[in-house]
Amino acid sequence: VYVGGNLPHNYKAKVAYHWFDPDEGSSDLGEELDAVISKKVSENMELLAKYAYFHGADTLDDRAKFWLQLTLNY
Repeated sequence: VYVGGNLPHNYKAKVAYHWFDPDEGSSDLGEELDAVISKKVSENMELLAKYAYFHGADTLDDRAKFWLQLTLNY
């Protein structure tokens, strides 16, 4: 499940929710929430920020990650 769109000042954003189940059995593996925001800074440069939070079920650990990405096109 996700929602996304354009924001003021030429930003783009997306939020997604995932749930994970095994191929076999009925146990729950966990769920994840992701958020992404990006902006085209110039004709050749885009900046992107991402955050992900995984809430593990049963014996799986919770985990949060954040990263930045700069893309240069030449």
